[in-house]
Amino acid sequence: MKFVDSHIKVKSNWFDKGNTFSKVGADAFLLYLTLYRYHIYNQDKCTFATSLKMLKKETGFTIDKTKELFKTLIRYKIIECSVTRWDRYEDDGFMLVTALDLPNTIREESKKGVQYDAPVTDADHYISIDLRMIQYYLDNSLRSSEVAFYCLIRKYSNNIEHKCWMSINKMADTLGMSNDKVHKMIHKLNRMRLMGSQYRQNGTRIINGVKKMSYRYDHVIFANITTLDDFRKSFESIIDKNIKKWDKQKDRKNKPKTSVNPFIDDELNSDDIILEEQEDYETVNEYENMSDDNPF
Repeated sequence: MKFVDSHIKVKSNWFDKGNTFSKVGADAFLLYLTLYRYHIYNQDKCTFATSLKMLKKETGFTIDKTKELFKTLIRYKIIECSVTRWDRYEDDGFMLVTALDLPNTIREESKKGVQYDAPVTDADHYISIDLRMIQYYLDNSLRSSEVAFYCLIRKYSNNIEHKCWMSINKMADTLGMSNDKVHKMIHKLNRMRLMGSQYRQNGTRIINGVKKMSYRYDHVIFANITTLDDFRKSFESIIDKNIKKWDKQKDRKNKPKTSVNPFIDDELNSDDIILEEQEDYETVNEYENMSDDNPF
């Protein structure tokens, strides 16, 4: 069953360390997104009509895990449900579910005459999620970890260039995953041409009296299904270079490492470089560049 909506909004602060995502985890977050396959329009609230059996079928979780994750969403006040007695509930029983923690927005018009949804308060800043892209992820055997990673990169790409400079350590810490897992997801999404990762020179720094080149990663997640082919063409050479380098390193895995990270060219001397990753991002009013057809 496909998603009813093409795009939804999720509060950006869900992906702050220690906040909503950290509490519920990737599988529960995927279950929350799955509810949007059963969205009922023309309701006063964001309402879904479904059953645990239907949710189990769509997520691939066991019925016990589906129920556990569903109750987790209720416990953290992300949803509420019409079921009051779980001991009497049958797994295929109809239930109404309401999303609770949604961003509040108002419709505004940019200087260019584009209508967009502006957050009412700072707590209402949001991530626009293309559910068609999420479906593409799931259709290509990607799961809850990659879906969560997609959303995290979207949050930290809220800058003029739509690039994420977040460190691997911070990504892993926020998602509750290991650094190795994050590296593997970056490699996988590059190989699947759903993300482009590039290192760039970022000036020089003096370390122990020695001048060294500083580098940072730029990660660009391909956020929308409508622009996927365009982004793939734009990043083709960058991704091809990454894949070639990673394959070469895999072949030499039993030999001593010659560089400090898999993005650095072989001809660079690793003693003369350091890796510098930006932890924060500059918030800009990019909502003005969004529309119903182009939620960047």
